[in-house]
Amino acid sequence: MSHSEPIEPLINQLPPELQREAIAYIKRLMNKSQKIAKRKLSLDWAGGLSYMKGTCSSTELQHRITEWWI
Repeated sequence: MSHSEPIEPLINQLPPELQREAIAYIKRLMNKSQKIAKRKLSLDWAGGLSYMKGTCSSTELQHRITEWWI
């Protein structure tokens, strides 16, 4: 099955109960993709560690962040 193949003929081959289930699943996928598309990248964290600039190397900073995270 290719991505451009219409889905309707495939759904029509299913029994009525499975047709309803397939349609409900497709609607859930559509809602999920719309929610993902609506998210915007948040950069409110940018510069959050600027006070540490010049006090340690990037590797040391990565190790400290790992310690803080745990």
